[in-house]
Order: sequence, then C-alpha cells, then structure tokens
Amino acid sequence: MKQQIDPQLQQKEYISDATAISKLRKLKQITQAEAGLLLNCSISTIKRREHKDCNLTVDEIDNFLKAYGYTRSDLINIKLSRPVTVRNHKLQKTKIIEHKSLRRSYKKIITKEVLALIELRKRAGTSIKDACEKCNYNRSTIGAIENGRITLTEKRIKHIVASYGFRMKDFNSILKSDLDRLGIIDECFQKLRRLTDEKLSIVVNLLKTI
Repeated sequence: MKQQIDPQLQQKEYISDATAISKLRKLKQITQAEAGLLLNCSISTIKRREHKDCNLTVDEIDNFLKAYGYTRSDLINIKLSRPVTVRNHKLQKTKIIEHKSLRRSYKKIITKEVLALIELRKRAGTSIKDACEKCNYNRSTIGAIENGRITLTEKRIKHIVASYGFRMKDFNSILKSDLDRLGIIDECFQKLRRLTDEKLSIVVNLLKTI
C-alpha cells in the first residue's frame, strides 16, 4: 500500500516513520526483543524496520502502533518533535505460563535449535502436517516443537533432521551462522509481494543466474 503523507507533515521537517516508531517503542520502555514477541518477528527484523532509511508501509506502521498502544496522532507528534502522552496500555506480550506441575508444554521457548529445524523443514519444502508424517509423529508434535513447547533432545533432533533428508552437518551449519535466515527470507517475501509484475520478472531472472 502506498504511504500517504499527513497534511500536518507537509512542508515541515520531520523524522522518518522508522525513527519515529523506534522512539515510540523506547517511550514505552519496550526492548527490541519484546517488540519481536509482540509483532511475531525476529529481533533483527525489528532492527531493520527501525533503521532511519527503512521505508515502512502503512500496514507495517499500523501494526507497530497497535502493538505498542499508540495512535496516528502520537506518530505525527513524535515526528514533529511534539510531546507524546504515554498512556497505560496492556501489552499483549507472549507469556510463559507456569502450570503447578511445571509441564514443559505450558512454556514457549524458541531456541536456536528450533529455528534451525524450521529452516530445514522449509528448505525441504515440507508442510508441518507432512513433517509429522515423515517423522512418524502425531499431527501436533512438529507444531509444538516449532512453537517452543517441547524440549529438544539430541536424539529427537537427529531423528527430525534425518527425516527431512538432511545431515547433522547441515543442522550445525545453521546453528553456527550469525545470519538470521528466517528473518531475512520473511522480509524478502514481503517485499516481493509488493512488486509489480514487471519488477517481479526482473527479480526472477536475476535469481536464475545465481
């Protein structure tokens, strides 16, 4: 969606939307890690979206404002260096629910090992349902693993990796990498969806040469 400039911002100097969103986050004392949980994305994605040169879409801006509990008026005020009232807003943060029996399924802990398994599943072009069948698990197990609700043992990891058709070498390579592949791929997909047919054809031809 094409971004529209608010009349109040025309012919005035103001900071970028990305910088404004970053300032609003800090006013609420929300960390980038917490922002990632609120918006269901990685920390590196939050960092890229807050970069002053990042061109946020209207939908992306609205998502940030909703997650942080702000309005469009707040965004305009912060862009124009005006005071912003920080209202009490119950942030919908991802919760770690402790059951009295301390069952692991009541906790959501996304580890790097979990992200590596998600990456391998997507590389294999396998859906969560098909992944369960390949691993001979019930239909909810892979989903629970990828949501960080099942403890991953070395034996379980080896079984899943082999079931996806990969080796532990592939798994360990992802673990050692500092590149946030899932975050980058997700951002690329979002940009691809906004391209015109002409530009998309150019990207397809470019990818074929790699």
